[in-house]
Amino acid sequence: MSATQKENSEATEVRARILEAAEQLFATHGFDTVSLRQITTKAGVNVAAVNYYFGSKAGLEVEVLGRVVRPINESRLQMLNDAEKEAGGRALEVECILHAALMPAIQTIKESEHSDPVVLKLAGRCMSETGEEMPVAIKKLFNQTDHRFCAALAKALPHLSKAEVFWRFHFTMGAMLYSLTQHETLVMMSDGEVTADDAGKALQQLVAFAAGGFCAENACKGGGQ
Repeated sequence: MSATQKENSEATEVRARILEAAEQLFATHGFDTVSLRQITTKAGVNVAAVNYYFGSKAGLEVEVLGRVVRPINESRLQMLNDAEKEAGGRALEVECILHAALMPAIQTIKESEHSDPVVLKLAGRCMSETGEEMPVAIKKLFNQTDHRFCAALAKALPHLSKAEVFWRFHFTMGAMLYSLTQHETLVMMSDGEVTADDAGKALQQLVAFAAGGFCAENACKGGGQ
């Protein structure tokens, strides 16, 4: 191994240690609570290393979250684009849109190479933290994707106002997150008769539930505000 190759290998290893440490700490304590010093201590590096590889703590946050968010959103959009192309301009079935919106997240998290508790906690942080706690770049990743799905749903459900579509999509994403992060509640509720171990069954139940909500009549008079 040449000196350059050795240097690149060491840099890759340091960068990976920082990402792993930050991921675990963010998942457990949240983005705003965790300090740069905590991350560097856990990773066994100095603060300068974070600034060198990621620019800042904010840059590190985006990188950590992007590892979870970007592949999921790319898959979601690809499924939606493929379905719309096949439909040839016709409105999609609500169930088809919801399947594309939900399946990649459920499948990716269930099949993640990372430990499930860390990934699920991180997913929860992605969806639940607000204000300055959530990096702007990650908010944009969610917003761009969610707007595409809401547009497809609005086309499929012309009886709903724009506000109603956003409300119901918001509830749907919340239900997905809850089902992924609180699956033990289902076991307790059913006294062990029902589990959420099967991702396919969980997806089927969630799509059916959400489709029922989307296809209901407009809940509010005067435009659904």
